[in-house]
Amino acid sequence: MVFPYKDIVSKASVVLITSLWLLSLSIEAAPPVYLFHICGSNTTIYSPNSTFKSNLNLLLSNLSSNNTPNNLFYNATTGRGPPGAAYGLFLCRGDVTINACHDCVVNASQEIVQRCTTHKVAYIWYDQCMLHYDNRSFFGTMEGSPKVYMWNTKNITEQDRFTQVLGDTMDGFATRAFERSIFK
Repeated sequence: MVFPYKDIVSKASVVLITSLWLLSLSIEAAPPVYLFHICGSNTTIYSPNSTFKSNLNLLLSNLSSNNTPNNLFYNATTGRGPPGAAYGLFLCRGDVTINACHDCVVNASQEIVQRCTTHKVAYIWYDQCMLHYDNRSFFGTMEGSPKVYMWNTKNITEQDRFTQVLGDTMDGFATRAFERSIFK
């Protein structure tokens, strides 16, 4: 038996898919949402024509061009040791797309040098990503500062449910951590 509406369904599918594709082209990604930045102390200043400045420019270019698929984190070094080496990294939120991550890192790379002119140490946070550069290697090192406290100003509509889910989640993490620890 021949389906009598086959051509109509086929044509409607093509029109629907084409319309959705055109709509997707017209939707622009939201720009990264700036949150905060911290510049290093006045003892970590570089001169505009220094080796560090050249290495920093290369580093920021490298960071902003290395968001490859599935790459929401990247670190890099330019130069060889003090005083001219530049160390840096970016980290994107795990729920952002690669394109949103890339846009955020590009924006952060440009904005950080404007906000922290001549500082050898700088941090910048956006809702989607963070970027940090330094004149010393900090990779693999736990640092307790700088600290930035940010609050969510939106209300929780179901506080009891939120508290329950949060407690269950933290209990689950603690249990899994203990099960994988050497103290088991």
